[in-house]
Amino acid sequence: YKYGEQKWERCTKGGATLAEVPLRMEGAHPIIYWGNGHNKVFENRGGYGHACGAGKPEKADGDLAGWNVKNPSNELADDPGRVIILRPLPVDLDAVGYDHSSGRREALADHYAPWIYRLSSLELAREGKIDDAKTLGLDRYLYVDVEVADVGGEGDSYCTPIVRGGFKLRAITTAGTAISSPQITKAYAGGGHRDWKRVAIALPAGVHAADITGFVFDAYDKDGIYVTGLGDAFVPRAVGDNGATLDYVRRGVATFTDYIDDDRSTCAAGKITYEGTDYRCMGGQVQLVGR
Repeated sequence: YKYGEQKWERCTKGGATLAEVPLRMEGAHPIIYWGNGHNKVFENRGGYGHACGAGKPEKADGDLAGWNVKNPSNELADDPGRVIILRPLPVDLDAVGYDHSSGRREALADHYAPWIYRLSSLELAREGKIDDAKTLGLDRYLYVDVEVADVGGEGDSYCTPIVRGGFKLRAITTAGTAISSPQITKAYAGGGHRDWKRVAIALPAGVHAADITGFVFDAYDKDGIYVTGLGDAFVPRAVGDNGATLDYVRRGVATFTDYIDDDRSTCAAGKITYEGTDYRCMGGQVQLVGR
């Protein structure tokens, strides 16, 4: 939904204005109904079960009582107990560090709605996709924000037969064990200078946030990479029936001017200059701060 223009993405029409497809409003906020398992939204409960564009009727979760069956009416008075009404509200981007971490959009969920991690995990479980091999449960992932530049390489270790270059981020435990992230290459790290990348590190069963003491950044195949920051690091954990909390390993932004490369031939007197900034040549890997 777009404020000002007052347009919204409707499954049966694409972008629609309120004159074309009116929405109920709560003051300045639209009342939008989420009606199935594919993130489709409707202007009332009567939209559920209807064809979305040229496709079949949208009933990913079957019939829903109070929606397409046993629906007394689509009036607001009959909504309680049958629907969650979304009320979009402005949020403070400064609170999630957009002044210095403009690419870290996931921080919106961290700060305002950590329950989204729980919801995502429950949906994966409902679809039978958590296999405890390549897809794990909620509390088996350590998320780490790292700011990097000039990441190269190609491919990845799961979807392509060959992976070259890029980097791995390793979490170091109190027992001295290194737990590696996937190998992150150019296509997955974004382009440009000082881009934030959220890295997910799969944790062995029984390893928690309190067991992590630091991180090691490792550049692969002589792929020179600039490391400029380490941000939040946390493990989501379920709370109550539907909620979640984030167990932090560290918070805030630690800044670096490190150049990670096995090949130091481009360095002079232990440093290299990139976009007007001098970076220390650190070899193939560097240990980043922990807590």
